[in-house]
Amino acid sequence: MLDRVGRGDATLGALVADTGATIGDLYVLIARGDIYVNLSRHAIDVPESCPVYLDTVVAQATEARERPAFAIGSGRPARVELVMGATFLWHGVPCEVLVAGLDTVKVSEAGTGRVADVDRAVFEGDVRTGAITALATGDAGPDSGAALAADRYRQATAADRLEARARAVLLDAWEATGAVPPGAKRRTLEHWKHDRDEWFRRTGDRLVGLVRQPRAGNPTPRLEAPIDAIVRAVIAEEYLRPDGLTPSATHAEVVRRCREAGLVREAGKTEAQDPRPKEPTQRAVRDRIHRIPEHERVLVRNGRKAAQATQNHFAIHPDRGPINGAYAFACGHLDSTLMDLETALASGWPMGRAWLHRLVDGYTGRELARFVTYAGESAAAVLELLWRCVARWGALPLCLVWDQGSAHGAGSVDAIARAYATEVIDRPTARARFGWPVERPFGSLNTELFHRLAGGTRPSRNVRLQTTETDPKRAAVWDLAGIEGLLDRYNEIVDDDFDARLGCTPREAFERDLGAHLGRTVPYVARDERLEVLTMAPVDRGGHRRIRGKDGITVGYLTYEAPEFELPGLKGKQADVFRRAGDVSRVLVNVNHRWVEAFAPLMAGKRVTSEGEITQLGELLGQSKRFEKLGARERAVAIAGLIAEARVQEAETRAARKALPKGARPEVRAKEPAVPAAPPATAAEIDRYADMWEDR
Repeated sequence: MLDRVGRGDATLGALVADTGATIGDLYVLIARGDIYVNLSRHAIDVPESCPVYLDTVVAQATEARERPAFAIGSGRPARVELVMGATFLWHGVPCEVLVAGLDTVKVSEAGTGRVADVDRAVFEGDVRTGAITALATGDAGPDSGAALAADRYRQATAADRLEARARAVLLDAWEATGAVPPGAKRRTLEHWKHDRDEWFRRTGDRLVGLVRQPRAGNPTPRLEAPIDAIVRAVIAEEYLRPDGLTPSATHAEVVRRCREAGLVREAGKTEAQDPRPKEPTQRAVRDRIHRIPEHERVLVRNGRKAAQATQNHFAIHPDRGPINGAYAFACGHLDSTLMDLETALASGWPMGRAWLHRLVDGYTGRELARFVTYAGESAAAVLELLWRCVARWGALPLCLVWDQGSAHGAGSVDAIARAYATEVIDRPTARARFGWPVERPFGSLNTELFHRLAGGTRPSRNVRLQTTETDPKRAAVWDLAGIEGLLDRYNEIVDDDFDARLGCTPREAFERDLGAHLGRTVPYVARDERLEVLTMAPVDRGGHRRIRGKDGITVGYLTYEAPEFELPGLKGKQADVFRRAGDVSRVLVNVNHRWVEAFAPLMAGKRVTSEGEITQLGELLGQSKRFEKLGARERAVAIAGLIAEARVQEAETRAARKALPKGARPEVRAKEPAVPAAPPATAAEIDRYADMWEDR
């Protein structure tokens, strides 16, 4: 028995018949591993067609040579494949497979054209018994080709057949002359030729391959024309509007109108009782809604701002360069945002949310300049960013991209752009993606950094859930200098992160482009007096102040002095005053059409070590209105508390007087001796370097 199993031509039924063993004995041998049956491919409960092998190696080598699954175990090499065009001999008669279905097989008799439907189980049984044998003809038979061509012609419309003839004329002209006919493309003609030759090989027809391919799916409409018209009307009238219905409510309105018009079957009735169609399902209405492009739906229902997220990116013309440049400093994006972080002074005094002004390189995404202040968007903030960019890198971007805010159209901003030949591009209205190099990092800063710090304004978005414990203003601890330090460290992390778009880190790409283009493609910009004057902007409230002689001029809480102010005839005159937003220690004053530089004595002894401290000091000394309002509020609160204490003291005094006997005098207490105050500390005791700074 094992010898026969080793040859690989035995089945379980043959072993039972030849050896006299029971099927249970064979099951024991299979369980012990003495013989092998592929249980994942064959049914062990049908022993006549279940092959058995000595081991898995013999099974794999044997089963790989056998073709159809239903013929395995028959001992005959059955090669008939149930595909269109397969030819075979059925009881000696040549036949051909036209269509191989799941239940029936449509076959034709070669030469006569007679067609018959044969049960597939009967066909497979004749293959096993040998009544059907394959013919090694190679290509498909002629009947299947004719049936295939007829089927494709039947699916095509009259317009498709006319188009196929027009394609044949163009192909013949192209093959005869070699020139591409007008109105056609070479690539299209090559595709047509390939399809024509392939279908000609299969069918013998030179035109059928040029017929347009039928679309997949059910071509019949799901909804009848009147119901379809109602669905379209309801979607246009009730769904596509700013306060439109939901998809479920839209479906309900469709059903109501269909019932009103008597177009659908009554509920509970069968098709025999009521031949009208069923009500359109909710899925059918939703599918019709989703056929409308998402951008169009959101634009109508939620407005153009909400539709920005669904707007497709516009393709760039091949002849145009990338919109953000091909190297560093080719393009810079400038914008401002109100940070999602409440700030406070070192003493705990709340200062509110600060503004973050940034200039970002469009190609690498690296920050070129930053300005953190309590002042919003203004021309002064733009000029300060340009000054800091030159002070750090010694150059300005060749192109600046910003939104259409009034600060970006100021005369002082236009003057510096013209002076250094910088191209200016206004970002299109409602196209936030146009400025993604600066807009996207703003969102990342909020989500990755500011929302996770003390004082983050994320809890204040839901006003109903906000309490005194979760109020960001009470939790604020960060000042401007601390925020500057955090942003420096955050930028170091981002600049050293690998960017797949660049193929390296932003820092590496930026340094590579600086070495290749700075001083050549990108000109150097000197940090000289010209740049300093161009980056100064008029001070607030009209940009002019009154000269008070030797008392100088006042901007906020700062007084600026210059010897020229003491000249006769200047006292009381109005003069234009210009100042850098990031440096409030000095100003330029237009005195009789001559620029005079004035300094603030209060700033002379101040020591600062970073741009953040400079900005913070300027905020503390320059924003008079803000501190006046804050001080007045705190003063009013303190005085109100004092008055409340006085009211209590008055009531106690009245009660004590009423309690005294008539004619008695209240006891007068002697005052306690006052404690002498300590002598004031000298400047040297407060700061041992004070004398050194005063000398300078």
